[in-house]
Amino acid sequence: MRPTTTKLGAVSTTSPFSAPDNTPSSAAVIVFSLTFVFFLLVTVFSLIHYGAGILPQPENLTELYFSDPLTLDSALNSDGKLAFTFTLHNMEGLSKDYAYRVTLIKPDSLVTTLYEGTIRLDDNGLQNVRIDIPVSMTAQDFATDKIQVQLVESGQAIAFWPTIPVWLTF
Repeated sequence: MRPTTTKLGAVSTTSPFSAPDNTPSSAAVIVFSLTFVFFLLVTVFSLIHYGAGILPQPENLTELYFSDPLTLDSALNSDGKLAFTFTLHNMEGLSKDYAYRVTLIKPDSLVTTLYEGTIRLDDNGLQNVRIDIPVSMTAQDFATDKIQVQLVESGQAIAFWPTIPVWLTF
């Protein structure tokens, strides 16, 4: 540091971070730049490592849907069997066993289990499940009863109200 003299005669020194004309020196610019880059790198690392909800994360889920919803109105065939197909798609990120239940639900909340089963699916596995079970339903039942497929563990469910088949009305 070199001493300077002010007009009043006091001696002062200049900062190593300032040039004589009070502009930042190259050392100050370098220190500021390195500090900025350090904090930027720490922030980026934290966002990537801890997520912080900013970067998209994979969503783990299971899809359950009727394979051909347009045929549900004819789910009860003339043999007295309930026949429809539903699809399970495992996107949970790991292999998983799915226990499911097919039920008939009456308006008074009386539930009758028609069928139970289990399927094992690998990650990203997809399987169509054919249900073909005998039931005895009258034309009056079709106006009120609901058929439901439910995954036992998660409670996820899909349902439909079958329509009255033409052969049942005669």
